Amino acid sequence: MNEKNRKELMILMPKLRRYCYALTNDKESGDDLLHDSIVKILAKFDFLKIDNFQAYIYRLISNTWKDNLRKKYTRNEISITAKNIENDPALSIKNEDNLDYISTKDSVFEKINNLSEKLKETLILVTVQKKSYKETADILKVPIGTIMSRIHEARRILTEANNEFNKEKRL
Repeated sequence: MNEKNRKELMILMPKLRRYCYALTNDKESGDDLLHDSIVKILAKFDFLKIDNFQAYIYRLISNTWKDNLRKKYTRNEISITAKNIENDPALSIKNEDNLDYISTKDSVFEKINNLSEKLKETLILVTVQKKSYKETADILKVPIGTIMSRIHEARRILTEANNEFNKEKRL
């Protein structure tokens, strides 16, 4: 690995770690995912021609995560809960003084977990990682229209879930 890419990897490391934590919802699993992905990139790097290094790394992490899910898929292993992220500054939620926000936190995490893996992954890249639709499309190797569709669908599902929650709260 050349020095330029090594420096870029070191600069990206906190964002990559946060992405891994968001995908796995577990610090140890996130660290394992990051480690497995970095080992893969270091093992293959001399043989690869990479145009967009950052997109390649995110895609590698995403594919490694999907491979791990295929091997041992259970819904509980990929759930996001407030308990798991409250102590992690990389995943912490701001505005905790807003009581309505705090009371709906678990419900929001539950609804995010109920999204399909494709919607969840796309939503994390765009909202948590602050990737543009184009960058997300490059990372996931899908057309930009697919990204827009996935984000729209994820937001629609979460909005409906929020509306149902508010209805229940009023009753």
